[in-house]
Amino acid sequence: MTATITRSESRTAKLGWVILLVMSALLIIQGINWSLDGPDRTLTNIAGRTSLTASEFQVGNPSAFDVITLVARNFAIYGAAFGLLALLVAWKGYRHGSRWAWMVMWVLVGAIAAVAVNFIMVGGVSAIGLSFAGLAAIALVGQLLAGKNVL
Repeated sequence: MTATITRSESRTAKLGWVILLVMSALLIIQGINWSLDGPDRTLTNIAGRTSLTASEFQVGNPSAFDVITLVARNFAIYGAAFGLLALLVAWKGYRHGSRWAWMVMWVLVGAIAAVAVNFIMVGGVSAIGLSFAGLAAIALVGQLLAGKNVL
């Protein structure tokens, strides 16, 4: 049997948990959006890099088209699932000020930061890379605020 320590959270810590809840919800929304629009966006991007239109790419490479669509949809499923897990952990932290929840939420902060670094490494400093860097900074602030009572 394990015992969960429940702490009284300060307003600052609650604000941190709210930030982490919002970041988690954004991941779920991104996953849903990506499942609807991701395959088309990915195919348009790849087709543009091959100097074809998306429809020409689909006709000329139907097998590659199917794989790209599959990968994009799987990415969406994993992203939404990760967001849901992060949301549940953040909710536990918000409700109970749980130390284990706070420790686990470092994965969210690290994942968003890693995506930002990846975009910047591959595409240089761009709007999307800076957007993810900004989201990582916001998640870090939320994480640090939430950790005020759990350490």
